[in-house]
Amino acid sequence: MRVRQFFAASAVALASAAVHAAPPPLSTNLGTDPNAAVMAGTVLYSGTKSFTFNLSQVSDVFGSLAYLPDFQSLDFSSIQLVSGSNSWFAANPSSGAFSFSGLQVGSYTLNISAISPGVGVYAGSITAVPAAVPEVESLALTLAGLGVVGFVATKRRKVA
Repeated sequence: MRVRQFFAASAVALASAAVHAAPPPLSTNLGTDPNAAVMAGTVLYSGTKSFTFNLSQVSDVFGSLAYLPDFQSLDFSSIQLVSGSNSWFAANPSSGAFSFSGLQVGSYTLNISAISPGVGVYAGSITAVPAAVPEVESLALTLAGLGVVGFVATKRRKVA
């Protein structure tokens, strides 16, 4: 009896692993030049530059910015993402790194504000990756596995 339970549990585990074995989706690059995925801006003492992009599916967006050392240094004072009446701010804009999770389909504007003691130039990239959303097949497989476990537990209780 234990051998059949072992094989049943193994079959459920293997089927579950097969569902999750698919490679992650490829990243979609965004920015002023979709082929290069590069954003660039110039700051004379202070300024804000905006980059607009669209998402065609629920996605996580992340990126990074850095000043070019051939020019004056600069500090990123604010990195803000805006969509309609919603807005989000990067947690630590001075690092130049930003990420926003679970963004819905739609149009977005990324506003980058920086301060420089003279002429500062920065560049960076932005990438969108489809958010991890459980597929119907994996949810059905999970429920089937729970059903098998419940069935085995019920049978075990009746035997004991």
